Amino acid sequence: MELNLKGYLDSFRDKYIVLSTVVDVVFFAVMGPILYLFKLFTDSKTQEFLGGRTQQQLQDVIVNNPEQGQIIAQQLQSFMINFGLGVILIVLLSLFLFSLTRGYLWNKLLNKNFTKKKYWRWNSLNLALILPTLIYLVFVFIVRIIYLQTYSAINNQAAFSFISEIISLVLIVIYLIFLFLIYYSFTFRYKVWQSIGEGFKLVKTRWNTIWRSFIFMLITLVILTVITSLLTRLFPFQETLLIYVDSVLLILFVAWMRVY
Repeated sequence: MELNLKGYLDSFRDKYIVLSTVVDVVFFAVMGPILYLFKLFTDSKTQEFLGGRTQQQLQDVIVNNPEQGQIIAQQLQSFMINFGLGVILIVLLSLFLFSLTRGYLWNKLLNKNFTKKKYWRWNSLNLALILPTLIYLVFVFIVRIIYLQTYSAINNQAAFSFISEIISLVLIVIYLIFLFLIYYSFTFRYKVWQSIGEGFKLVKTRWNTIWRSFIFMLITLVILTVITSLLTRLFPFQETLLIYVDSVLLILFVAWMRVY
């Protein structure tokens, strides 16, 4: 255990943490403004469509004035089409940029060459990961329901919230471990479903190492959660600042997890 503790402490000095952090920051720095601009565009078009009318007033116009109602219906159809196209473009852009940054990062971490052909395979992998992610979310939902049903009788709200928070952190770390093992395997194999299966096999073959790493990862995440909770109490009215702090700590934690 001493060697593991030393490795844990040494992992914070890994040079690739900086690279991993920068790549994640680039992704969010690109996608953040795009999402914000799309929100502004959507809000603007919504206000333009409503024309200062409430939802009830709009319904009254449609019911009492069929001709005006037809015009409103056409405007609504146009708005929904533009909104749908915008969502599709943002989803595609997010996928392409996410795959690009993940492919570049993992190939750098494992000293592999990153080519155009490999990039498109990363898109395939991330699309395929939607299915196991949905399955895991169902598992998370079931766990939360069981917990709520089992501990709903707890009178101590603080204890109930604490246990609930720990469960959430455990589930987050488990998901990230599986995800990174799949990315690790894929960087060597570049076979989508085989890499996903290999990610689960690695848990079995490297269990003695992974469970210790899991403990250290969970402890680290708990410490960061305590820090953010204390900051929230110290600065209750600095919501924007706290969001940035939480985001930075999360990015740093994920960057460290990749190299640990």
